[in-house]
Amino acid sequence: MAKGTCSCGCSATPERTIFACAGASNVGQVSNAAAVWLVDEGFGRLSCTALFAIGKGAVDRAQSGYVMVIDGCSQACAREVLKARGIEPDDHIMITDMGFIKNHSLGVDESMVDAVSDKAWGALHPEGGA
Repeated sequence: MAKGTCSCGCSATPERTIFACAGASNVGQVSNAAAVWLVDEGFGRLSCTALFAIGKGAVDRAQSGYVMVIDGCSQACAREVLKARGIEPDDHIMITDMGFIKNHSLGVDESMVDAVSDKAWGALHPEGGA
């Protein structure tokens, strides 16, 4: 995929903000790695979930643009942080819902990062336009 373009090639790229879990497990680390990868691909900007949790951070961006949340597991920490601040994400990816098993290794499996990245791009075009 070309850097900075949607997988369908469309030129409509609204302001998009990504919040990732980055928890202390394999899926938490994959959520963060996928978010960084998405930034590098031109999907959007990464926002600090921890900073947002303490009442600082890009509240205006989260309220005015598209918000993607990537959580590692069913604890859904990143989504819960946003909900506590009154923000409902436009899209939410939970890595364990994709069939990946959570463990307490901090290793990042690149195939998992690829799958999460593909799912994020696909969320922009759920009708299959990607």
